[in-house]
Amino acid sequence: MVERYLEILNQINAVYLDLTKKLEKIGKKNFLIVIGLGLICLLNIFLVHSVPLYSLYIPSESKVITDEDLYAWAGWVYVHEGQLATVNPDHPPLAKYLIGLGITLFGDRMYMSLIFGFGLAIIIYLLGCRAGLPPKIAITASIILILDRLFVRLATTSLLDIFVTFFIYSATLVFLISLKRAGMFVLYGFVAGLAMACKWSALFFLLPLSIVGFVKTRSKWLLVGLLLFLGTYLASYTPLFLQGGTLDDFIKVQIFILENQQEYRLILRFIPQLQLNFLTGYSINYNILDQFGLFRVVPEHNPLTWPLMFGSAVLGIVYFFKDRNFARFVFNMMFWCGLISLFFIQGFIWYLLPLLPAGLLSLMFIFRASSNGKGERLKMDVFLVLLILVAFFAPYIPLPAEYILL
Repeated sequence: MVERYLEILNQINAVYLDLTKKLEKIGKKNFLIVIGLGLICLLNIFLVHSVPLYSLYIPSESKVITDEDLYAWAGWVYVHEGQLATVNPDHPPLAKYLIGLGITLFGDRMYMSLIFGFGLAIIIYLLGCRAGLPPKIAITASIILILDRLFVRLATTSLLDIFVTFFIYSATLVFLISLKRAGMFVLYGFVAGLAMACKWSALFFLLPLSIVGFVKTRSKWLLVGLLLFLGTYLASYTPLFLQGGTLDDFIKVQIFILENQQEYRLILRFIPQLQLNFLTGYSINYNILDQFGLFRVVPEHNPLTWPLMFGSAVLGIVYFFKDRNFARFVFNMMFWCGLISLFFIQGFIWYLLPLLPAGLLSLMFIFRASSNGKGERLKMDVFLVLLILVAFFAPYIPLPAEYILL
């Protein structure tokens, strides 16, 4: 047992030394990239989208009107009073705890979301580089994500999805590292447990990823990571146990979450609403549809990048059989698993956020594959600039609110 722990520590230390050497070589470049992404993120949110910079916010139950209000209030209660089993136990507590911590530290419910949103952009850049994309293509994916209005919305409010998306793709980054350093599967289990502790929807992405990882590597460390995954999820309920809760109370909360999801979320849609959101921007409002037969256009839709992501995920399947790029396969698999899962849940636009990074990375792979010829470098640079500009301006194309009358 001691030898196993030492082997894990040696694996982690080897990765740390490897990263340190790489950062020494291109540390200044990476630092400038991080600063640049941060400036783009802040300018886009506070100047372009005119998000208020600061507003003193103290949550209270009387202010609970929307899900954003509910999660902010629940997070505030978690930080100051606990009560995980009685205050909004519909989802696991970690993301709400982070929201409450952000309110306590910054006096506003959006800043913790903004920090994790910025972290997500950095993770996407690192994922692209790890998967073999040139840095300028990888950073293009991060910039387009930052410019996306769905990202802007969720990085400036107190919904759970920005947190679960950050941990899903952090786990994916560790997963790709683990393919060469098997001991890192332990860290993968820990980060995956953090994602699960934010929202159960993480399973739609991480379960297929874990199965593929086990089939590919047959590593015992992935099984150790599974144990750490369960332990991390259990540890997210530490305040419950500190207040005298028992394992039986924990199990009752999990049963409540499951029943709640079955009642309000797991609804088979014969007209898959969110797929239409992603491809066309059409949002089917079922109440209105019954009375007037109207489609509406979701304001977050980007008519350029969202359909391109879908198309690149289709082409990615074809390209995989040509180049056998496993990272490309991972991103495509995550996109399709996330999209297919939307057939079975009640439709909310923020459920699309975890699909965007995988879709953007798939798009970057298609772009790279189409620009490998000689003399293509200038053409690639020009196209990257145009792609960023169009990604920025495309959401502002005026579309009527009632787009199709059936």
